[in-house]
Amino acid sequence: MSPSEPKAWTLLAYAVADDKGESSPLDKAAQREVKALCEAADLGQMNVALQLDLKQRSGVFRAVLRARKSRDFDDVSPEKYDLWRDVVKKIQESDLELKRERKDLNSATRDVVQSFLSYGRTECPAKRYAVFFYGHAFGPMGLFYDQASGEKMPRTLRVTELKSALHAEEGPADVVLFRDCFVDNLETAYELRGTARFMIATQAEAPIAGEWPWLSLISVLMGSAESLEVATKLEMHLAGHFRQKENRGPLADVPCALIDIDATEEAIAPLTALTAALDASRDDPVRCRACADALDHARLGSPVTHTRPGDAALLDVPTMCDNLQAIGDPIAGFARALNDCVQQRIVKARHSQKGRFGGISLYYKPVTERHRAHSFIQASEEADIVADDTYYKSLALSQATGWHRVALRPLGT
Repeated sequence: MSPSEPKAWTLLAYAVADDKGESSPLDKAAQREVKALCEAADLGQMNVALQLDLKQRSGVFRAVLRARKSRDFDDVSPEKYDLWRDVVKKIQESDLELKRERKDLNSATRDVVQSFLSYGRTECPAKRYAVFFYGHAFGPMGLFYDQASGEKMPRTLRVTELKSALHAEEGPADVVLFRDCFVDNLETAYELRGTARFMIATQAEAPIAGEWPWLSLISVLMGSAESLEVATKLEMHLAGHFRQKENRGPLADVPCALIDIDATEEAIAPLTALTAALDASRDDPVRCRACADALDHARLGSPVTHTRPGDAALLDVPTMCDNLQAIGDPIAGFARALNDCVQQRIVKARHSQKGRFGGISLYYKPVTERHRAHSFIQASEEADIVADDTYYKSLALSQATGWHRVALRPLGT
């Protein structure tokens, strides 16, 4: 089948169900998400390219759904697999082309992500692209957790690798949607400059429960509105989705926010100034203690506490700025400037059921035993801590602002 003529939008969906545990809670949830996505795309006659890596089934599937009118992936019959057989039964206005890589690829590597995205753009050319990622994530430390056949150790896809994978000669993706925990952070958004215009993500946990409202999301992507308007409507539908208790699973709050990736450049000057002021406060024990308390009281909660979801390795940026403004000049002025930039330019829309989340986070290493116990992001093994610290220093935000000097050596330590 020859590729279709370019449509207004194509959705590129990349789902990874592997995790660190022995069980596979994401396998069934990922399959339900794929079914819902495909059925909605069929009704909207939208082209979709999808790659799915399940934990309990070897190999990786690629599927292309095209409205009617490589690697060593083999063409396979959908009738051989429960998931794809169910998809074929439901779709009426689309053709499904299914391929399977018999080897179990490492889906947490740049090359595998990049290969799929290139494949999707080739098979389903469009004027604009939305990219959807599904799986586990660890805030600015990366996404997914996987290993290929024959590899001894699993790995995480670093945000620096994600940026490289997203880069395309055709230009940046218009919007990237993350159904991945803790990805709404300033480090990730700043790193993705030049590869995507907008991102929609959560500062807290992305619940396994339920499927996203794909009928509503696909209907938005069928339009010809400007990308910001499209992205705003996508965030609005997700906010409405998470207002319903049944879509949050056990969580009291599932925040989501729309981030203007290009606008993160405007945060560099105020964050650099704030970083320098916080670093200098170490020379004044009283001021340092006040700053340390302001930062600690902006930590986002715990992934093991359903009533206060979040991660103790992350600060809510607006809350941090509000806390620091109470200390007085010069820190108050720098914090106010950063807060204004975040709330007026970077965060275009946001939802938080309990109002605790201001729209974007920053990494700040947990130092107390209590905070470390309330973090999925912070590594516990010394070798992993060293590797994460080295990587964090290499992030574009760290290089541009020096924030790593505070994040990796919290005040008072």
